[in-house]
Amino acid sequence: MVKPGYIAAATPGRENTMVSDGKRMRILWHDGDGNGDSNKAFVMQSKTTVRGHPTWKMYMAKVPRPIIYGRKEPPRYVYLDDKACYAVYNSQTYTAKELSTFWPYDFDNLGNIKASRPNRGRPAYLENSTTVFARGPLRRSKLAEYEFCGRPASSGQQTPDWRVKRAAEEAQAKIIEASTQISLSGTMPAMHKPRPYVPGDMAAVYAGFTSNRNAEATAASAGPEPKRIKVKQEVDIQNELLAMIEKLDSSE
Repeated sequence: MVKPGYIAAATPGRENTMVSDGKRMRILWHDGDGNGDSNKAFVMQSKTTVRGHPTWKMYMAKVPRPIIYGRKEPPRYVYLDDKACYAVYNSQTYTAKELSTFWPYDFDNLGNIKASRPNRGRPAYLENSTTVFARGPLRRSKLAEYEFCGRPASSGQQTPDWRVKRAAEEAQAKIIEASTQISLSGTMPAMHKPRPYVPGDMAAVYAGFTSNRNAEATAASAGPEPKRIKVKQEVDIQNELLAMIEKLDSSE
């Protein structure tokens, strides 16, 4: 299905191949197409729309190695697929402003991979690897990363804006998992809610005291402890009980 913007980007006399940019279908860039429309006002206006730029094409051609600024480089003002995007970023040829100006749908104003960028086309792998996807930082974070895992570009349907794996999400999941594991060295055991204290009600005081102590004893029984610690706990229990009895007697 051809949507508004496709015809404007078509090349007369040639059958154009349509590929997905991760959100909608676009015309595939071919040798000789050159750079896309660089009208700044039009680019800024297009960035605020869901459809994006109506005439920019998808670049999935062979990326020059090495990339030489202004001489041997991918076309500007196009949508880069994952392999080309990583090559451009990893080349360190361009400033942050140039990255966000030439390829604003791939890089943000800081020169990092856009967090909202869907994966496109060919994946990018680490050097000398065919299984480990390359990654790039998001918002200058040491944890958040973008994974260039690619996305099939031949689908004729609109692909969802699926997000890439982030190391930050993985780290957060580990933190949450670790927080659920109770450690006897630094975690207070769960306390049972004691009965409300009423002056003169010795039974309520003793019930609340023993309830909390029973909970501590249950948690402590999960692992062996040195004998001196157990002795100290018994002394503490006696001292606390005596203090409560004295407090109760003084209130009557």
